[in-house]
Amino acid sequence: MLIMHGVRNEVYHAGLQHEAILPSLAVFYFDVVCGFLNGYRPSYFGWSSGQRLPDRSKKYFKGHPSFPGEIEDFGRGCGTLSAACAHNSVTTVATLADHLDEIIQEQDTCIKIVADGVYENQRTTRDQAVVDCQTWPLAFSQEALAFAQKRGFSGNPLQFVEWLGKNYPLKAKRDPIQRWAQRADKLRMEKNPHSALRRYKAFIKETERLREWILEAADACEREIDAAIDRARGK
Repeated sequence: MLIMHGVRNEVYHAGLQHEAILPSLAVFYFDVVCGFLNGYRPSYFGWSSGQRLPDRSKKYFKGHPSFPGEIEDFGRGCGTLSAACAHNSVTTVATLADHLDEIIQEQDTCIKIVADGVYENQRTTRDQAVVDCQTWPLAFSQEALAFAQKRGFSGNPLQFVEWLGKNYPLKAKRDPIQRWAQRADKLRMEKNPHSALRRYKAFIKETERLREWILEAADACEREIDAAIDRARGK
C-alpha cells in the first residue's frame, strides 16, 4: 500500500508519468485497499437520524429504514467492491515486467549510442561508456570533489575524470544491461504481485541515478550528431 500510495503521490504532486503501469496498478491498489478494509472491525457503528442513503446504495442495505446499516455491512461492501474490480495478479506482474523490459531496452540503446560516440576517434567499449556516463557528471559534483580532496588528488579536469573512473565507488563499472535483464526475468517469474511490485520498485529506485546519467549522455551525443550534420550542410 505504501509503495502504491507513493506512486499516486508522484503522479498527483510531482507530475511524474507512469502511464505504462497505471491501469494495472490502479486495480491492484483498489483490490489491496478493499482487502485491508474488509479485515477492519470497527468497535462501533453509528448512524445519524439525519442521514439518508443514496438510492443507488439502498439495495446493499437491508435493515430498517431508521437504521439500515449493520456493522458487518462495511466488510461485506469492501468484499463486493474487491470482487467487482476483478484484479488479475498475472496481468499485474506481466505489466510490471513489461515496463522493466522497456526501460532496459531504452538504456541498452543509449549505451550503444554513447559507446559508438559522435566521431570515429570517440568509439569505446560499452563498459567504458557506462563509466564515462557517471564520471563526467560526478566531476562537477561536490561529493566527488570532497572525495578527491580527501584522497589528495591533484591534476587537470580530464585527469580528474579518469581518476574518478578508477577510484570512485561508481554504481556500475561494467555494462549493467545483462544484470538488469536478469532482474526483469526474476520479476516476471513472480506469482505474488506484492513481491513483484517490491522488485519493480527496488529496481527503479536503485538504478534511477545511473539511468538518468545514461539518458543524458545519449541525448548529448545525439545533439552533437545533429549539430555536426547541420555544419556539414552549411547551416
